Amino acid sequence: MNVKVLGTRKLDFKTDKGEQVSGTQIFVCYPYNGVEGYLTDKIFVPAKSDVVLPVFKFGEEYNFVYSGFGRRQILTEVVAVE
Repeated sequence: MNVKVLGTRKLDFKTDKGEQVSGTQIFVCYPYNGVEGYLTDKIFVPAKSDVVLPVFKFGEEYNFVYSGFGRRQILTEVVAVE
């Protein structure tokens, strides 16, 4: 899935239930059927993930590669689009 990366945010906190949340939110946009302009979204990559995140150049395109089917897809790689 090719998207334009707009920004990132590091997260590291405990929920009200005491669960630790650590990782990176990546804010993206991409064209989408039925949307005039771009759809925006955020992708969460847990700190414990094996995915190596590049140093993002905001406003540039990246390919987020997933494996799996339907809602069970797992992010496996993030690659800059040349």
